[in-house]
Amino acid sequence: MTARPLTHQDESAFHEFCEHQPVRSLAVRLNIETYGFCSRTVRSWGVFRTANSKLAGVLLHFGNTVAVVDSHGECAESFSKIVDTVRDVIGVRGSKEAVSALPNSLKRYRAECMQDSSFLKLTAAPNCNRISFCGVRKASINDLSKLVMLYSTAEDMFRDRSNLKSILRNSRVWAAEVIEPNREAKFVSAALINVEGRSEALIGGVYTHPEYRGRGYASACTAGLSLELQKEGKLPLLFYENPTAGRIYKTMGFEEIDLWALLYLKLDRVS
Repeated sequence: MTARPLTHQDESAFHEFCEHQPVRSLAVRLNIETYGFCSRTVRSWGVFRTANSKLAGVLLHFGNTVAVVDSHGECAESFSKIVDTVRDVIGVRGSKEAVSALPNSLKRYRAECMQDSSFLKLTAAPNCNRISFCGVRKASINDLSKLVMLYSTAEDMFRDRSNLKSILRNSRVWAAEVIEPNREAKFVSAALINVEGRSEALIGGVYTHPEYRGRGYASACTAGLSLELQKEGKLPLLFYENPTAGRIYKTMGFEEIDLWALLYLKLDRVS
């Protein structure tokens, strides 16, 4: 196996890779389609079989996260070598076989824990009748402060002001707004788009303030966002790790299409 950064000259090999495993490569393809092989947002590497120069696996790096995809874990050792060269990685998401094999080869990082991460799609209209009842609407740049306030309570799902400002300007956010007596309106739940392509979009950042959970706000936000995408002919996609969230998504009509994994890493100071 040979690993190297991908460039526009690898387009044919990448498209062939995606054609051979269209579901597994879907999230990776969306990012490449949106950002290209190398940009300020995403960097990509390919793992090629030495015998026939075919692309066997793809690794993406964005922010503090890495995504890896191959057919059955054959590229894990090559993926590990790349991860070891990347600074400040806290998580690796990808096809379960590849992610499960990573800890055996990592040198600079050590594995903290691993979770299953289910990959879902929504082909029918979402089963949710609470969109208008929950005060859910599409957010605009004028809602930035309310969105920043909401995600400031999100701990592991925290998003800073610049990230949310970029999403509001360039993508989509649906939020649930609550107006309480003698208080200013505030957002208590939201769902947004992580990456959007020509025919699919990956939903993420689905979060509800702890004091307002169990009232259907997250479902309504996700449903409103999904309906908007479907009206434009785009397929809503999302990942989940939380079993409770998974049950809600499946009640809404989302179907599982692949099983991924999420590996949390910590820098190994000894190395």
